[in-house]
Amino acid sequence: MLQKYFPYKNITLKTFKNSHDRFLILDKKEIYHLGASLKDLGKKWFAFSKINLNINEILEKLE
Repeated sequence: MLQKYFPYKNITLKTFKNSHDRFLILDKKEIYHLGASLKDLGKKWFAFSKINLNINEILEKLE
């Protein structure tokens, strides 16, 4: 089923139970915060932001 939404290789999905929001991490170099599910994109207001903080600190908190 995930192949439908993520037809790319080398994608890792992890559950983070401390937050309802989603985080998109690209090559452990960039992090984007997504406030809603991508499957509902376009149905309601949707926002995402690039996080410009220390990436190592954020990765430690998310893992």
